Amino acid sequence: MAPEPAPDAARLLEAPRPNPFRTGTELGFVLRAPGPVRLEVFTVLGQRVARLVDGALPAGRHAVRWTGVDARGRRLRAGIYLVRLEAEGQRETRTLVRVD
Repeated sequence: MAPEPAPDAARLLEAPRPNPFRTGTELGFVLRAPGPVRLEVFTVLGQRVARLVDGALPAGRHAVRWTGVDARGRRLRAGIYLVRLEAEGQRETRTLVRVD
């Protein structure tokens, strides 16, 4: 019987770096197969503030930098945000903390 992978080995969305962040954070993810991807940022109340990726991407590692601005380019307040990745039939969410 093969050993079970580490809990994060099956995840697509990597931990944001840095987190907490002041001026920006890198949101990395790995696709095992090419296909549609949606990467969005939400408030803790579920309001979408930014859509960072919405389209097909090739397999491999990808990284998107988010600078803490909304879809209109306005700087968001310090606080807790959620980044959600939808890809490969999965939906994964990580917590982001923006500080002043």
